[in-house]
Amino acid sequence: TRQSNTVDTDAQTLEARLTSTADEPLEWVIGVFGMRSDTFADSTLFTTPNPNVGATRIDNPVHKANSYAVFGQTTWTPYDPLHLTLGLRYTYDQKEGNSLVQFGTAPPSYSPGPTPNNLLEESWDDFSGKVGIAYDLTDSNMIFANYSRGYQSGGLGYGTNFVFDAETNSAYEIGSKNRFFDERLQINVEGFFYDYRDKVTPVFVNVATPPAFIPNLTTTNAGKLEYKGGSVE
Repeated sequence: TRQSNTVDTDAQTLEARLTSTADEPLEWVIGVFGMRSDTFADSTLFTTPNPNVGATRIDNPVHKANSYAVFGQTTWTPYDPLHLTLGLRYTYDQKEGNSLVQFGTAPPSYSPGPTPNNLLEESWDDFSGKVGIAYDLTDSNMIFANYSRGYQSGGLGYGTNFVFDAETNSAYEIGSKNRFFDERLQINVEGFFYDYRDKVTPVFVNVATPPAFIPNLTTTNAGKLEYKGGSVE
C-alpha cells in the first residue's frame, strides 16, 4: 500500500452560551453553535500488493460542510440530596463535495479507468438529549445514572460509496463518586453500555470483476455495534 495526499482545510466555529447563576435550585444553560469548513485534497492511494496491478486516484476533491445547532440543559434540585438533569440539542448538518475518482493501474505505467465527476449535496438533522439523576448519600459520596443519545452526521465518501448515513449512539451509565479520609482518597466506579446504530466505518471493497481484485477503501454504515464495560478510578 502506498499513499500520497495533500489536504488544505479552512474552518470557522462560533458558540455562544447563556447560563444561570450558581447555587440555585434550578441551574440551566442555553446556547447556539455554528461551524463552516472548506477542505481541498489532492490524493492518490495504491492499495494492491503489486503496485502495477491496481490503483485508486482521487483528484482534487472539494468538501464543504456546514453545521448548526441549538441546545439547552437544566439541572433541578427539588430537595438537597436529589438532582435531576434534562438536556436537548437539535443539529442540522449540510455537506457538499466534488471529486474526480479513477480506478486503474499504478505508476509508472498508470492507465486511468473511468473518471466519474461526482457533484453531491446531502443534509441531515437530529434531536439528541440527556436524562440524568444523581443522589448525594453524604457530602462526599454520590450515586448517579444517565441516559444520553449522541449523533454524528453522515458524510460524502470518495470510494465506491459516495454517501453514508448519520450514526447514533444510545449511552447508558451508572456509577458512584466518593471521597474518603478528609478527601485524601477518591474512588469512582462506573458501568456503561453503548448501543450504536448505523456505525460509520472504513471498509475495502473489490472494484474489479472477479477473479481480478482491486481493493478500494470506502466509507459505509456497518450497522449495529454494542460496547459495554466498566471502570474503577
